[in-house]
Amino acid sequence: MRLEQARNDERDGRRVFRWGIGAVIVVVLLVVFYNVMSHRRNDAAPAGGQGISQPAPQSAPASPNGGGAAGVGGVTGNGGGGGQSQTGTQ
Repeated sequence: MRLEQARNDERDGRRVFRWGIGAVIVVVLLVVFYNVMSHRRNDAAPAGGQGISQPAPQSAPASPNGGGAAGVGGVTGNGGGGGQSQTGTQ
């Protein structure tokens, strides 16, 4: 009976190993498929105005002494034009 049990155990072990290898192959294929599809989606050009656009750069940076366009305060908070400065003081 022990010889038959050893054969059955060995057969079961091989069967589990084959199923495990098959499962790993399927998981790897799914990961590769997901990566390919996600890169295709990211590489596709956005249609129309649905894409995210970057904000336009400022035309004239604020000067450190506050002398700039009306309403644009300097970093120190003493900007001209009566607008609120970047530090939050008026």
